[in-house]
Amino acid sequence: MIDIEGFADDARDAVARAEVVARELGLAQVGTEHLLLGVMAGDSPAAKALSSAGATRAAARHKVVETAGGGGGRSPDGPLEASARAGRAIGRAHRFSHHDKAEAVGAQHLLLGILDVEGTAGQVLRGIGVDVGALRAALLQTAPGAASTPAEPIEPGEAAATICPSCRAAVDALTFRLVPATDAEGRTGEAVVFSCTACGVVLGASRAGERRGVAEA
Repeated sequence: MIDIEGFADDARDAVARAEVVARELGLAQVGTEHLLLGVMAGDSPAAKALSSAGATRAAARHKVVETAGGGGGRSPDGPLEASARAGRAIGRAHRFSHHDKAEAVGAQHLLLGILDVEGTAGQVLRGIGVDVGALRAALLQTAPGAASTPAEPIEPGEAAATICPSCRAAVDALTFRLVPATDAEGRTGEAVVFSCTACGVVLGASRAGERRGVAEA
Protein backbone atom coordinates (compact mmCIF):
# COMPACT_ATOMS: atom_id res chain seq x y z
CA MET A 1 0.00 0.00 0.00
CA ILE A 2 1.33 3.42 -0.96
CA ASP A 3 1.75 5.73 2.01
CA ILE A 4 -0.06 9.00 1.29
CA GLU A 5 -0.17 10.29 4.83
CA GLY A 6 0.10 14.07 4.81
CA PHE A 7 -1.02 14.37 1.19
CA ALA A 8 -3.44 17.04 0.03
CA ASP A 9 -6.53 15.99 -1.93
CA ASP A 10 -5.00 16.69 -5.35
CA ALA A 11 -1.96 14.54 -4.55
CA ARG A 12 -4.10 11.76 -3.07
CA ASP A 13 -6.25 11.76 -6.19
CA ALA A 14 -3.15 11.59 -8.39
CA VAL A 15 -1.88 8.51 -6.54
CA ALA A 16 -5.31 6.86 -6.74
CA ARG A 17 -5.46 7.49 -10.50
CA ALA A 18 -1.90 6.17 -10.86
CA GLU A 19 -2.96 2.89 -9.27
CA VAL A 20 -5.91 2.64 -11.64
CA VAL A 21 -3.58 3.07 -14.63
CA ALA A 22 -1.15 0.44 -13.31
CA ARG A 23 -4.06 -1.99 -12.85
CA GLU A 24 -5.33 -1.30 -16.36
CA LEU A 25 -1.88 -2.30 -17.63
CA GLY A 26 -1.89 -5.47 -15.53
CA LEU A 27 1.05 -4.41 -13.35
CA ALA A 28 1.88 -5.28 -9.77
CA GLN A 29 3.49 -1.94 -8.87
CA VAL A 30 2.90 1.76 -9.40
CA GLY A 31 5.88 3.38 -11.13
CA THR A 32 6.89 7.01 -11.61
CA GLU A 33 5.29 6.91 -15.06
CA HIS A 34 1.92 6.00 -13.54
CA LEU A 35 2.25 8.74 -10.92
CA LEU A 36 2.93 11.14 -13.79
CA LEU A 37 -0.26 10.07 -15.57
CA GLY A 38 -2.12 10.40 -12.29
CA VAL A 39 -0.98 14.00 -11.90
CA MET A 40 -1.81 14.80 -15.52
CA ALA A 41 -5.38 13.54 -15.18
CA GLY A 42 -6.26 16.16 -12.55
CA ASP A 43 -6.83 19.91 -12.73
CA SER A 44 -4.16 20.95 -10.22
CA PRO A 45 -1.53 23.61 -10.95
CA ALA A 46 0.90 20.73 -11.55
CA ALA A 47 -1.36 19.31 -14.25
CA LYS A 48 -1.64 22.75 -15.82
CA ALA A 49 2.15 23.14 -15.74
CA LEU A 50 2.49 19.85 -17.60
CA SER A 51 -0.04 21.00 -20.16
CA SER A 52 1.75 24.33 -20.60
CA ALA A 53 5.00 22.40 -21.13
CA GLY A 54 3.38 20.60 -24.07
CA ALA A 55 2.46 17.29 -22.39
CA THR A 56 -0.88 15.71 -23.28
CA ARG A 57 -2.46 12.76 -21.52
CA ALA A 58 -2.92 10.80 -24.73
CA ALA A 59 0.69 11.21 -25.83
CA ALA A 60 2.04 10.48 -22.35
CA ARG A 61 -0.04 7.33 -21.93
CA HIS A 62 1.02 6.08 -25.35
CA LYS A 63 4.67 6.70 -24.44
CA VAL A 64 4.21 4.97 -21.07
CA VAL A 65 2.95 1.83 -22.80
CA GLU A 66 5.69 2.07 -25.39
CA THR A 67 8.46 2.64 -22.83
CA ALA A 68 7.40 0.53 -19.86
CA GLY A 69 4.84 -1.79 -21.41
CA GLY A 70 2.18 -3.68 -19.51
CA GLY A 71 2.29 -6.66 -17.22
CA GLY A 72 0.39 -8.83 -19.66
CA GLY A 73 -1.70 -10.24 -16.86
CA ARG A 74 -3.88 -9.33 -13.93
CA SER A 75 -2.80 -7.05 -11.12
CA PRO A 76 -2.83 -8.58 -7.64
CA ASP A 77 -5.81 -8.08 -5.38
CA GLY A 78 -5.59 -5.34 -2.80
CA PRO A 79 -3.68 -2.04 -2.87
CA LEU A 80 -0.63 -1.92 -5.13
CA GLU A 81 2.84 -1.10 -3.85
CA ALA A 82 5.02 1.67 -5.24
CA SER A 83 8.14 0.73 -7.19
CA ALA A 84 11.47 1.66 -5.62
CA ARG A 85 11.76 4.86 -7.65
CA ALA A 86 8.11 5.79 -7.16
CA GLY A 87 8.63 5.35 -3.42
CA ARG A 88 11.63 7.67 -3.55
CA ALA A 89 9.61 10.18 -5.56
CA ILE A 90 6.93 10.20 -2.87
CA GLY A 91 9.58 10.60 -0.19
CA ARG A 92 11.10 13.56 -2.00
CA ALA A 93 7.65 15.08 -2.47
CA HIS A 94 7.51 15.31 1.33
CA ARG A 95 10.86 17.12 1.28
CA PHE A 96 9.64 19.65 -1.28
CA SER A 97 6.52 20.21 0.81
CA HIS A 98 8.60 20.73 3.94
CA HIS A 99 10.85 23.15 2.03
CA ASP A 100 7.77 25.16 1.06
CA LYS A 101 6.44 25.07 4.64
CA ALA A 102 3.21 23.71 3.15
CA GLU A 103 0.50 22.18 5.32
CA ALA A 104 0.31 19.11 3.07
CA VAL A 105 2.03 17.49 0.11
CA GLY A 106 0.38 18.87 -3.01
CA ALA A 107 0.36 17.59 -6.56
CA GLN A 108 3.12 20.07 -7.45
CA HIS A 109 5.35 18.54 -4.76
CA LEU A 110 4.55 15.08 -6.04
CA LEU A 111 5.46 16.11 -9.58
CA LEU A 112 8.73 17.64 -8.39
CA GLY A 113 9.48 14.39 -6.59
CA ILE A 114 8.73 12.43 -9.77
CA LEU A 115 11.08 14.65 -11.78
CA ASP A 116 13.73 14.41 -9.08
CA VAL A 117 14.34 10.66 -9.24
CA GLU A 118 14.97 10.38 -13.01
CA GLY A 119 12.74 7.35 -13.44
CA THR A 120 10.65 6.23 -16.38
CA ALA A 121 8.47 9.32 -16.02
CA GLY A 122 11.40 11.51 -17.11
CA GLN A 123 11.96 9.31 -20.14
CA VAL A 124 8.28 9.58 -21.02
CA LEU A 125 8.28 13.38 -20.80
CA ARG A 126 11.40 13.73 -22.90
CA GLY A 127 9.96 11.24 -25.36
CA ILE A 128 6.97 13.50 -25.98
CA GLY A 129 9.11 16.61 -26.35
CA VAL A 130 8.88 18.16 -22.88
CA ASP A 131 11.84 20.19 -21.61
CA VAL A 132 12.10 18.61 -18.16
CA GLY A 133 14.56 21.21 -16.84
CA ALA A 134 12.28 24.09 -17.82
CA LEU A 135 9.26 22.29 -16.34
CA ARG A 136 11.10 21.77 -13.04
CA ALA A 137 12.13 25.42 -12.98
CA ALA A 138 8.54 26.56 -13.62
CA LEU A 139 7.28 24.40 -10.76
CA LEU A 140 9.92 25.71 -8.39
CA GLN A 141 9.07 29.30 -9.27
CA THR A 142 5.39 28.78 -8.45
CA ALA A 143 6.03 26.81 -5.24
CA PRO A 144 5.17 28.86 -2.10
CA GLY A 145 8.68 28.81 -0.62
CA ALA A 146 10.73 28.90 -3.77
CA ALA A 147 11.34 32.63 -3.96
CA SER A 148 12.03 33.01 -0.22
CA THR A 149 14.70 30.32 0.09
CA PRO A 150 18.03 31.31 -1.51
CA ALA A 151 20.28 28.71 -3.03
CA GLU A 152 23.50 27.93 -1.19
CA PRO A 153 26.60 29.15 -3.07
CA ILE A 154 29.09 26.57 -4.34
CA GLU A 155 32.68 26.76 -5.39
CA PRO A 156 33.14 26.84 -9.21
CA GLY A 157 35.72 24.05 -9.10
CA GLU A 158 33.20 21.70 -7.41
CA ALA A 159 30.68 21.85 -10.26
CA ALA A 160 31.02 18.24 -11.44
CA ALA A 161 30.21 16.77 -8.00
CA THR A 162 27.46 19.19 -6.97
CA ILE A 163 23.70 18.82 -6.73
CA CYS A 164 21.77 22.03 -7.35
CA PRO A 165 20.05 22.96 -4.04
CA SER A 166 17.12 24.42 -5.95
CA CYS A 167 16.13 21.80 -8.54
CA ARG A 168 18.28 18.90 -7.22
CA ALA A 169 19.71 18.26 -10.68
CA ALA A 170 23.31 17.15 -10.99
CA VAL A 171 25.42 20.14 -11.96
CA ASP A 172 27.78 18.77 -14.59
CA ALA A 173 28.74 22.24 -15.79
CA LEU A 174 27.67 25.71 -14.78
CA THR A 175 26.44 28.51 -16.98
CA PHE A 176 28.21 31.79 -16.27
CA ARG A 177 27.86 35.42 -17.26
CA LEU A 178 29.96 38.51 -16.65
CA VAL A 179 28.38 41.41 -14.76
CA PRO A 180 29.76 44.77 -13.63
CA ALA A 181 30.80 44.72 -9.97
CA THR A 182 32.23 46.99 -7.29
CA ASP A 183 34.22 45.58 -4.37
CA ALA A 184 34.20 46.74 -0.75
CA GLU A 185 36.97 49.24 -1.48
CA GLY A 186 35.05 50.86 -4.32
CA ARG A 187 37.06 49.34 -7.15
CA THR A 188 35.08 48.48 -10.26
CA GLY A 189 35.51 45.44 -12.47
CA GLU A 190 33.67 42.33 -13.52
CA ALA A 191 32.31 39.36 -11.63
CA VAL A 192 31.33 35.92 -12.90
CA VAL A 193 27.85 34.82 -11.82
CA PHE A 194 27.39 31.03 -11.85
CA SER A 195 23.98 29.48 -12.53
CA CYS A 196 22.55 25.94 -12.65
CA THR A 197 22.27 24.78 -16.24
CA ALA A 198 18.99 22.96 -15.48
CA CYS A 199 16.88 25.58 -13.71
CA GLY A 200 18.88 28.81 -14.05
CA VAL A 201 19.08 29.60 -10.33
CA VAL A 202 22.15 31.62 -9.32
CA LEU A 203 24.52 29.46 -7.24
CA GLY A 204 27.40 31.82 -6.61
CA ALA A 205 29.83 34.39 -7.97
CA SER A 206 33.54 35.20 -8.05
CA ARG A 207 35.88 37.79 -9.50
CA ALA A 208 36.35 37.36 -13.25
CA GLY A 209 39.95 36.24 -12.86
CA GLU A 210 38.96 33.36 -10.56
CA ARG A 211 36.79 31.26 -12.85
CA ARG A 212 38.04 27.75 -13.35
CA GLY A 213 36.70 24.36 -14.30
CA VAL A 214 33.50 25.81 -15.68
CA ALA A 215 32.01 25.14 -19.11
CA GLU A 216 31.02 28.23 -21.01
CA ALA A 217 27.42 28.32 -22.27
